[in-house]
Amino acid sequence: MKLLSLLLLFGLVQSAFAEIDPAQLTPEKIRKSIIPYLTIVEKNETHLKKEKEKIDLGRVLFFDKRLSGQGNISCNSCHDLKNYGTNGSHYKKQREEEKTFRDVPSIYNLAKFTLFNWDGGLKTLESQTAAALKNEYEMNSSDPKEIVTKLKAVPAYEDLFKKAFPDSKESISVENIVTALTEFQKGLVTVAPIDLFLKGDNKALTEKQLKGAYLFDEKSCFACHTGGSFGGQMIIKLGIAEPWPNQKDQGHYNLTKDPKHKMTFRVSPLRNIEKTAPYFHDASEKRMWSAIRKMSHYELGQYMSVDEILAIQEFFKSLTGKLPEKYIETPKVP
Repeated sequence: MKLLSLLLLFGLVQSAFAEIDPAQLTPEKIRKSIIPYLTIVEKNETHLKKEKEKIDLGRVLFFDKRLSGQGNISCNSCHDLKNYGTNGSHYKKQREEEKTFRDVPSIYNLAKFTLFNWDGGLKTLESQTAAALKNEYEMNSSDPKEIVTKLKAVPAYEDLFKKAFPDSKESISVENIVTALTEFQKGLVTVAPIDLFLKGDNKALTEKQLKGAYLFDEKSCFACHTGGSFGGQMIIKLGIAEPWPNQKDQGHYNLTKDPKHKMTFRVSPLRNIEKTAPYFHDASEKRMWSAIRKMSHYELGQYMSVDEILAIQEFFKSLTGKLPEKYIETPKVP
């Protein structure tokens, strides 16, 4: 493995680009090949207007430490919105102290997900949000009703909840807290060059990114990395071709105890991957090119050339979207 790393680093592995027919690398050809697998991401202005009060409340709650069992962290403490929804200061500290066993996933572009968490154990954003309030590795509030008691003690929250939920008999409730947080998260969208390309802009991707998209398709990576976030839609065995080095966390098997589910995990979403290192459920890789290399080896049973890896890495950069700066401005917490 060390020798391979050196070969990759110094470009001593044979390039594959000489064998690619340039006619296959036109924007039109690439778009036609990959668009069946993908969903364009864009702002949902209707949702933003219709649910404005709930979104505004959810934003405040996202930054409020009262939602945690110890009152010491907020949702943003792990899912740092200005850091692409991951790698918050609290999470980094937990990882350094080895108090968490999984990488923290980004919470951008989640609205259309059907699987949540690394083990794929939850099916809706609402259920994932509710579970996060209780989870010992997240907000660690064993009884979410205690959150309601805390918020009721803050007069300003009474007005915020009544505006957001005017028809609720009990405006401040666990259900409404989860709903507000969910509606806010639905608006966390990062439109990227790949979206412009899929909509018809032939200049949105560079020549090397087009090559990377072609290779990503040719190597059947889109078979798993599908949908609006290039993943997150299915549960797949990690280590199909070769056993994954770290076998401590068995993924979906931890939930089902079915032997067929050993080492199966939700497919990693790839949007904003350039900004969300480290990679994999066990945070075992910090470098994007090396993560690509590992997947080619452990999932596909092959070693890609340096040029292939770097081209796919460039393609991944086209998945990096612009942060919605105004939407994620830190609110004043009552």
